[in-house]
Amino acid sequence: MSVTHKMYGPFFENLMKGSIPDLTDAGTTVKCALMYKDGETSFSFDQDHDNWEDVMAFECDDADYTDEGGAGEGAGGQEITGKTITYASRVTTFDTTMTDSKIVFTSEGDITATHAVI
Repeated sequence: MSVTHKMYGPFFENLMKGSIPDLTDAGTTVKCALMYKDGETSFSFDQDHDNWEDVMAFECDDADYTDEGGAGEGAGGQEITGKTITYASRVTTFDTTMTDSKIVFTSEGDITATHAVI
């Protein structure tokens, strides 16, 4: 599977203004949500989006979509825990020490997710 990483433009502005806290701090919540495409509606990455409200309407809404450990547990993505940030050889890495170093989304049916938003 091919993966393309893109950053939202306002991220860097907010970072430089100090609006984004230390992402590795235990008190800072970082989540990952799946975005979908169905027959009528689809999520399209827009680099100018600045907050969750800009994209939340496109989070998977399948009745069986599990984003926080159980169907119907509320939207907003799955929390990323054990966050670390390292810089080496001109590469910055955002990593997690979650079980198996992965986020798991489950469904009893099919979900057509086209993007994951952190």
